[in-house]
Amino acid sequence: MLTNLTDMVTSLTAQQAMILRQTQPVCAAAAVPVPLPPAAAVPVPLPPVAPPSIQSSGSSRPPRRPFRFQEVHQNPLPPCTLPQHAFLPPAFPPFLAGRDPLFHGAQAPHHERDPFFGPMDGNAPFSDAIHLAPVPEDFRPPRLEVYKGITDPREHVQGFEATVRYRQPDKPTRCHLLANTLKGAAFNWFIKLPRGHISSYEHLKWELIARFIGQTRMVVSNMALANIKQGKRESLRDYTNRFFTAAVEAEDVEPAVAMHNFKKGLKVGDLSKSL
Repeated sequence: MLTNLTDMVTSLTAQQAMILRQTQPVCAAAAVPVPLPPAAAVPVPLPPVAPPSIQSSGSSRPPRRPFRFQEVHQNPLPPCTLPQHAFLPPAFPPFLAGRDPLFHGAQAPHHERDPFFGPMDGNAPFSDAIHLAPVPEDFRPPRLEVYKGITDPREHVQGFEATVRYRQPDKPTRCHLLANTLKGAAFNWFIKLPRGHISSYEHLKWELIARFIGQTRMVVSNMALANIKQGKRESLRDYTNRFFTAAVEAEDVEPAVAMHNFKKGLKVGDLSKSL
């Protein structure tokens, strides 16, 4: 019995050894790794080379990254939430919004009559015959005194006619020249005249005189000179200037009468007695 078991174990051991010898080449062949096919060489990207820095080599500050304009388009700013017509560029006056042709929502400029300033056309008061009259090409306007409406208009007209007489301008040209001398209150009066109101130079001249005749200087008489007296604390120089300034404005005053009134107005003293 024991002999039979021993033979059976020996037989099984021999069979297992034979099976192992048969399967060992297959397992060894399966364990050999299969070599991979050679892969294509992929170039390794080199790090970006920084541009030469202006700073000295001794500085420890890293080189600045170069600016690329394309980055601005890649990272646009967020859209503005305000309406386009409400946006104003820096230092742009708000009251000019809508008047700039380059500004969004701008309106075309208009040249209509402004209710505040009134008509700004300096030729509006003239009739078409004066306004459309051609000016001679060889005409050179003389230098004229301005009139602001605070002095006698007759003196201004007389001085104007004396200045332009030797140039011999025609009547329409005289109208334009006289209108160009008006400043201040006189100019404001002129531009407020109805359109086409002035029909000739004589018409403009007498309209100007009639409007500002109240600015005529007062005529000083002999009685007015006799009433001028030197003050108690007034110097002789001040009294003399005041008296003869009034005497220049006087009309038809005899020099002897003026000197008599001057002596009479001096305060009592050695000077008045010596004269």
